[in-house]
Amino acid sequence: MLYAIAAADTENGLGFQGQLQFHIREDLRRFAALTRGHAVIYGRKTLETFPGGKPLKDRENIILSRTPGYEVEGATVVSSVKEALRVCGDDAFVIGGGSIYRQFWSLIDVLYLTRVHIAAPHDVTLPDINKDFVLTETSEILKDEKSGLTYQFLTYTRKAG
Repeated sequence: MLYAIAAADTENGLGFQGQLQFHIREDLRRFAALTRGHAVIYGRKTLETFPGGKPLKDRENIILSRTPGYEVEGATVVSSVKEALRVCGDDAFVIGGGSIYRQFWSLIDVLYLTRVHIAAPHDVTLPDINKDFVLTETSEILKDEKSGLTYQFLTYTRKAG
């Protein structure tokens, strides 16, 4: 199965000026719990948003980059979707950024989304979720004590056909 995981605002905004829009502790905990022990596929720009710009611990890190000779210690660098899928096997999470989600979108089976209930400035978005997926699980509305933001954990499954 190929999964995707993201946090997005009410307009599917993911990030702004090279940074994530939100830092919600419970979202980060959910991300870690779901992805730990799995392969994660992401782009170079997403790597740069990680602490110290280093690959994630306890995961097989696969970085998709078009830069010839690009290397990252602790990660496998690939240059195509096909190569990423060959490397990761049957069970992986696509974790960003926007262009990576778009390249894998038609292949994703399940999307784990943290929907943050605000329209924030963004320059990176997810594709239209409702066009390709059906909502299958919804959490109660939660509130981040630090930021005051409300959000929900949503699970979408690819529409049949």
